[in-house]
Parts: sequence; structure tokens; C-alpha cells
Amino acid sequence: MRKIILITLLLLTQWSYPQQKKDKDTRFQHFKIEQQKYIAKEAAITEQEGELFFPIYFELMKSSHTIHRQMRNYLRKQKIEQLNEADAKKLFEKVVRLRELMKEKEDNYYRQAKKIIPIKKLLLVIKAEEGFRRDMLKKRPKKRNKE
Repeated sequence: MRKIILITLLLLTQWSYPQQKKDKDTRFQHFKIEQQKYIAKEAAITEQEGELFFPIYFELMKSSHTIHRQMRNYLRKQKIEQLNEADAKKLFEKVVRLRELMKEKEDNYYRQAKKIIPIKKLLLVIKAEEGFRRDMLKKRPKKRNKE
């Protein structure tokens, strides 16, 4: 009887995982579309400008996400308080290299973006990013305090 239950649970888990991944991908795509619409509206980006601008914008977002995840992993895996000075220096250098890489990616993005849209619109994009984040945080369900 236990084997049947175990096999059933295993099969259900295997069956639900692809669905969960698909749901996550769908939510991410929906998020990207909403972000693009919001930024395009707030920065008055035309359809022609958007076709050229948003691919480089989302490439920066993808790179940024990857770099931040690496940095977070470096810092979370280590018990910084317990590191000796030499190991702390190595970790510090890794984090600094990642920050420098992020700066290079941003510089490249701004160089390319200035060729596609006017600088005034680029400033509006930066402002719209903040507005979008603020709006998304307001829409996010609030966690209940467990007391």
C-alpha cells in the first residue's frame, strides 16, 4: 500500500512540475508585456522606436538579473562573519568584478539606446521604470502577519 501511495505521489509531482514551470514562464511573459506597455506609454515611445529599443532593454534586464543572482549567490553561500581576511578579499573582488560588469552592460545599453530614441525619452524610460516598480509593489498581495 505504501508503495502505491509513494508511486502515486511521485507521478503527481513529476506531472505538476512542468505545469508549474509553464505557469512561471507565462507569468514572466505577462510581466514583460505589461512592463513594455507601461514604459512605452509613459515615455511616448513609438512602435518603430519600440521595435528597436525593447530588445536591447530586455537584454540588459536579463543580464542584470543574471549578474545580481550571481552576486546574491556569492554573498549567501558565505558566512561572511566567519571568513578570514584572505577569503574575504577574494569574495570582495568577485563582487566588485560583477559590479564592474554590470556597469559595462549599462554603459553599452545607454550607448545603443541613445542611437534609437532621443535622450529625453531615455530619461522618461528611467522614470517609467521606477513608476512601474512602484505600481507593481502596490498591486502585490500583502503578507499577513502571523501572530
